[in-house]
Amino acid sequence: MRFYAIIQLSISGESMTITSKPSVTTSADPIVASLLGAGDVAYHWDFTSGQIGWHGDSGQLIGKPLHEAAHHIADLMEFFNPEDSPARLRALHLATRQGERFDCEYRLRHELGYFVWIHDRGKTLCDSLGNPIGMVGILRLVPDRQRFDPRSERLHEYDELTGLFNRRHLREMLHDVMVQGFRYGYSAGFLTVGVDHLGKINEGYGFAVADAILVQLAKRLHTLVDRRDHVGRLGGDVFGVVLPRHNKGEMAITADKILSAIRDQSFETPVGRIDVTCSVGGLVCTDFGHSPDDIMTMAETALHESKRAGRNTYRHYRLTDQERQAHRLDLSVGDQVKNGLRNNRFTLAFQPIVRAQTGDVAFYESLLRLNDDHHGVISAGHFVPAAERLGLIRSLDRHGLDLMIQTMELNAGVQLSINVSPVTILERSWARSLIAELQDRPHIAPRLIVEITESSVMEDLDEAARFISDMHELGIKVALDDFGAGYTSFAQLRTLDIDMVKIDGSYIKDLRRSQEAQLFIRTLLDLAHGLDLETVAEFVELESDAAFLTEAGVTYLQGHLHGMATTQPPWLAGEITASPREEANNPDFSPLTIF
Repeated sequence: MRFYAIIQLSISGESMTITSKPSVTTSADPIVASLLGAGDVAYHWDFTSGQIGWHGDSGQLIGKPLHEAAHHIADLMEFFNPEDSPARLRALHLATRQGERFDCEYRLRHELGYFVWIHDRGKTLCDSLGNPIGMVGILRLVPDRQRFDPRSERLHEYDELTGLFNRRHLREMLHDVMVQGFRYGYSAGFLTVGVDHLGKINEGYGFAVADAILVQLAKRLHTLVDRRDHVGRLGGDVFGVVLPRHNKGEMAITADKILSAIRDQSFETPVGRIDVTCSVGGLVCTDFGHSPDDIMTMAETALHESKRAGRNTYRHYRLTDQERQAHRLDLSVGDQVKNGLRNNRFTLAFQPIVRAQTGDVAFYESLLRLNDDHHGVISAGHFVPAAERLGLIRSLDRHGLDLMIQTMELNAGVQLSINVSPVTILERSWARSLIAELQDRPHIAPRLIVEITESSVMEDLDEAARFISDMHELGIKVALDDFGAGYTSFAQLRTLDIDMVKIDGSYIKDLRRSQEAQLFIRTLLDLAHGLDLETVAEFVELESDAAFLTEAGVTYLQGHLHGMATTQPPWLAGEITASPREEANNPDFSPLTIF
């Protein structure tokens, strides 16, 4: 089915009537002839069904007909470049929620593998009540951006000067190696390699000579390591080497090879051969319960120790007494988590979130708890930080997801939210698991809310936008937790197509004492309402706070005033109270310490 009036509407915007005609047309039709002549492609997108109708020669855009390759919006999303998602989502938000025209440029993957730039102009269609029901528009190839820029594509993962992995990509490699090491019990190392006195070379010979040394050093490092190892440039004169299955002794051997290879052979430069030495620092990263960023920092600290020791040498990172004590504590907590996962000792607690105007329960936040024989019920705040540092958080998030889906399957009508860690948002396997879990359970997705934190959004805005888009494709709402903590700007909030914001609880606690907090809350609520977002106020403990928030326009309230978390499903017990055992074993128990 092809929609001729779509073309008239998207060009003139004067008519809201859509008439359909058979897809078989001839170039004698003036509208069709205009499309074919201009190389444009018209479309009609039905929001309810997700179906898309096409008209025009889309083969000129991506090398294959879109009416064959993309009948549904989910099919079309396979062609989008994920880096363009934030801009496209922002334009879509403005078009559907604020009545503006959809006008955006983004990239589609061509059949031959490269990306082409598309200019998409459209208009939202609404029903008699003003609700958006679809969109019509025209796609046009942008000629001067028709071919993708290999340089910009590579810079996302590779260093421009040396061709090695950049810091971001090397961090991902390090994270994966650490997770595998923790899971299967083998060692993994990380080295930092810094050129000695490169600043003096810059001053004496210029940047071209220094760059030539860095390029040749990158090649030597790449040839020195095994194929299973990973080499990248961390920045400036510092390189990083990820060494799977390396213990402390093997790392020292590799470091000596690097020192010798750089010291014993001169470097060819535009001004002749120059002798260079380097310094190396490193550590066995699986000996520490820390994030990849922390491991990189520790290795660079060891590198500085090597330089202070006279350069042209290797130093292994040494823990301070305080770090050693914290590390032992992390390992102890990590053992608790591993034991809990093996023996199904984790459970969910549920805290009600009520409608501000009526006080009735809208949904429950699901909170992970660990049942320990010695310490009773342990809240997430006691074990999640260590799990993140030890690389166990993915397993916890996956287990929490399984528990929540089981709960929703057994309790029809119950709506739950779940908080997902930053690591999980940037790792696509969790989303794939959720898709698999919900494939045969379409009744669950509309009752599910996924909470992400502002810090996770800011860590990688593009990946966060991709994650939010994946959730929406499933019919799941997304809430931004800790809203107002100081990370997300207004422009970024508009870019992210979230459904709900949860105001950071620290502001709620200050309501009774601070007029500034009250003003700030009103400002946050005005911002959220301007973006048509639902709002949740956390840490609500007093009737006066609830009254102020309700008057200010908050949508939902959460806190001890309306119910504490309980491991007994409150919708079955008929009461919303805290578990006595939970509070007794946790003096600092807070339903807001979630995973």
